[in-house]
Amino acid sequence: MKIKRIKNYKKIVQFYKTNYGFSEPFHILMDPDFLKKSIGMNINFREVIPKLLEAPRTFFYMTSCCLSEMRKCGTDVYPLELLNIAKKVEQIHCYHTHDDKARAGPADYSRSCFQRLLQKGEKKFMVAAQDHDTRVEIRKNAGVPLLFVLTNMVILEKPTTLSYQGMIKTHKLLTAVNNQEKELLLKKKLGDKYVPPVTKKQYQPTPTPATPTTTTSTKTAPSANIPKQSINKKAPTTTTTTTTTTKTETNNSNNDTTNKKRKLDDVEKKEQPIKKQEPKEEEKENTSIKPTQPTQPTKPAKPTKPTKQPNKKQKTTTPTTITTSDIKKQEEKQEEKETSKESEDVQKKKTRRKRSKANKKEEGQ
Repeated sequence: MKIKRIKNYKKIVQFYKTNYGFSEPFHILMDPDFLKKSIGMNINFREVIPKLLEAPRTFFYMTSCCLSEMRKCGTDVYPLELLNIAKKVEQIHCYHTHDDKARAGPADYSRSCFQRLLQKGEKKFMVAAQDHDTRVEIRKNAGVPLLFVLTNMVILEKPTTLSYQGMIKTHKLLTAVNNQEKELLLKKKLGDKYVPPVTKKQYQPTPTPATPTTTTSTKTAPSANIPKQSINKKAPTTTTTTTTTTKTETNNSNNDTTNKKRKLDDVEKKEQPIKKQEPKEEEKENTSIKPTQPTQPTKPAKPTKPTKQPNKKQKTTTPTTITTSDIKKQEEKQEEKETSKESEDVQKKKTRRKRSKANKKEEGQ
């Protein structure tokens, strides 16, 4: 074997040892197809697999279902020499029956038998299976190493994703820390600066005691003349029958009298003609003759301080008349400005040229 392959196999075996509790001696379940392939390739599995796992103590097993599968398939598939070699391997007796109608073929015998042994978990088995379908179903179980033959060598498969997920779960459970342990670690780390967290108490409402209610035998119907306020008010439940009857009679009598008075007042108002209210004689006299009261001297108002305003020269607007002579003067001024600007630009260009020539001469010298 190559050095890289040996290193990879060591890592895989160590993974199963640390996370799933595999240890020597290793127990290996063999498939009839694996046995056929290894003998056909002249591979002595009793010598090769212990070297691969680096474990001299390894035990090989075959179930009674595997032997029944080999017998039913016949000598065309599994010859007699191979069946004799399988009988020499240690057997595990499985006490379950198989329905031939429910299965597609005899290859399902060993497949179902392997799954039952792995689910029981009496021993931690490594499965050596050459059939593809059996390997696919066994991969669904976490922490089960698989072996198979490829060309002239035995190969150990890498762990599946399920086995890695199971490893992470166990690691989290082992490294989990309680609240008390967290507080102790923080106290050691921070010392006097540690402040314990304040836990808020959950609000629990206090139960209200149930008040007993007593019902009366007679029910008073609300009268038509009773106003809305009296209808909305609830009558006390603890009153007796005699008190309720007397109260209703008094309320009815009072309401009748008030309604009659209101009607009479409305009729009188309609009959009387509307008259203008004339001022009384006493009021007229008071208005005509009023005593002159002495006027009190009013206090002089305080002089308001004049607000300081900025001294702005008042601009006098004088009417201006524009003539043709003024327009000509303005145009001449603009032309003079433009000519002065042009002359300045020409002088600047000349000075730049002279400087550039002087600089070139200095560089040439």
